[in-house]
Amino acid sequence: MPAIEEIQSHLPKIQRFGAGLVGVFVGGTSGIGERTAREFVRYAVNPRVYLIGRSQEAATRIQSEFHELNPTSEVEFIKADASQLCNVDAVCRQIKAQESKINLLFLSVGIFHFRGREETPEGLDRRLALDFYSRLRFTENLLPLLRQAAREPSAESSAQPSPLASVVSVLGGGREKSIDTSDLSLKHKYSLGAATQHATTMTTLSFARLAAGQNNAGVTFFHTRPGMVKTNGDRELGAAFRSVLGVFIKIFKAWTVPVQDAGERGLWAATSSAFEPGQVHLVAEDSERLDNAKVLKQLEEDGTSSKVWEHTREVFREICSSPAGKY
Repeated sequence: MPAIEEIQSHLPKIQRFGAGLVGVFVGGTSGIGERTAREFVRYAVNPRVYLIGRSQEAATRIQSEFHELNPTSEVEFIKADASQLCNVDAVCRQIKAQESKINLLFLSVGIFHFRGREETPEGLDRRLALDFYSRLRFTENLLPLLRQAAREPSAESSAQPSPLASVVSVLGGGREKSIDTSDLSLKHKYSLGAATQHATTMTTLSFARLAAGQNNAGVTFFHTRPGMVKTNGDRELGAAFRSVLGVFIKIFKAWTVPVQDAGERGLWAATSSAFEPGQVHLVAEDSERLDNAKVLKQLEEDGTSSKVWEHTREVFREICSSPAGKY
């Protein structure tokens, strides 16, 4: 298990990838996404950063702080409700019009509440849309730019290039298990636990399918589990629930992960040479690799993986006016 001091000592080495790294942070105006983007800006040379979120106020603050942290950085905020796939497509079109490559796609957008199923205008549960569908849509749309980054040799060595081209989804890597394939979008058997479980399992299975694609051999996929981190993801809870949650976190403080540590560990994984491209890596809150091979093999053999993939294709066909980028 790499200690946080070891993680921190690695981060300045991001400079070996050369100038002009491009990072896209979906959910980058708060929590783990903001902290990861902050470390990216701190250590990268002339980075260009896209923050995707809903709060212009938070984005304005962050842009000012990032400019102080690294005056050579360029930080653009794109305001969007990522729970709707049509918005995801619009954001991706804007980024594609401005960039020829993306080095890091960091996906941490999400919400936490106890209200039950809430349908978006597109007919998806809002929580499941944020945790899975929109994240995968961002990934597939932006894969052509990630593949381009993977083809570019780094400044470290032209003979042995080690380009940066990583996708990170922050949710529940390593906790995949059997799910109800008769109701993958949970229209009929919804619960908050089921929504989290479906998103967790469907993310890893989908990332594994993408990673296995020949065109994506240079892209590294991560599904991380950040542990118990106090962020503002509870902003949609009522005051009473937030108070209870605050007490809970204080009681179990020894087992919580500081949001700063979670951001540093997220960036470390994405930029570390310890993880091979062309694979999906499950990473725990202590930066240890997770092995859930037995469960994932079973989900492949019993057809769950194929059903998840076809279900997601159908959702994208029904909702989105144009196909995602070739995966």
